[in-house]
Amino acid sequence: MSTINIDFGLPGTAPNSAFGGAGSPGLWNVIDRATVSGFTGGPILDINGQSTSLMITTSQTMNDVTPSSQPFSPTLAPLLGDYLVGGANTFTMTFLGLPEGLYKFVIYATGRQDFPRATTITPVGDLSAQTSVSGVYSGRLAEGVTHSTLVRSVGKSGIAFQISSPSDGFINGIQIAPIPEPSSAILFGFALIAAISQRKRICEQAAPSNGG
Repeated sequence: MSTINIDFGLPGTAPNSAFGGAGSPGLWNVIDRATVSGFTGGPILDINGQSTSLMITTSQTMNDVTPSSQPFSPTLAPLLGDYLVGGANTFTMTFLGLPEGLYKFVIYATGRQDFPRATTITPVGDLSAQTSVSGVYSGRLAEGVTHSTLVRSVGKSGIAFQISSPSDGFINGIQIAPIPEPSSAILFGFALIAAISQRKRICEQAAPSNGG
C-alpha cells in the first residue's frame, strides 16, 4: 500500500495532486461526512489512484464546514479552508483495514482563523504520545501549528486518535504513509544490491591470481 491523502471538507475542493502538504503529493480523497458506521463516498484511494481497504469511523456524526474570508493561500486553502466538525469538544476517529505495520500519520487541525483554537491529538491508549496543534496560521505549513506528525504501529484492530478542542473538535485532513514507503523500500533494495555487487567486484580484483 502507498500513501493515502485525505481532505476532510466540501466535495469538489480537494488539493491539487501536485500538492504534497507535509507528506507526499498525489491523489487526494475528499470526505464530507463521517459517522459511527463509516463515511460518505466511494472507496478510499491511495496517491496513485489504487483502491484501498481503509475504513474510517467517528465517535459522533461529523459534517463539513467552510468558513468564509479565511487567510489561507490558494495552495493551502483546499486543505486548511474546510474541515469536519461535530457537536462535541472531543471525538475519536478510528482507522480500520490498514495492513499491519508502522505508519506515519500527519493530522491537520487548523480551523477558522477568526476564531483560532488549539487541538490536542492523542493515540487512544497511549497518553504519552499526545501532541498539540496551535491552529494559528502563519502563512505556511508548520509542525505543531497547522498539523502534527505521529509515527505509530498499526495492528489487526486498526488505530484510533482522540481529537479535542476547547470548542467543537474538528479535523482538516490526514496523510497516512507506510514506513518505509514502497518506493523507498525499492530504492533501498537497489542500493543494497549495488553495494553487494561493488563489494564482490573489489574482492575479486584484490584476490591473488593463480595463473602462471
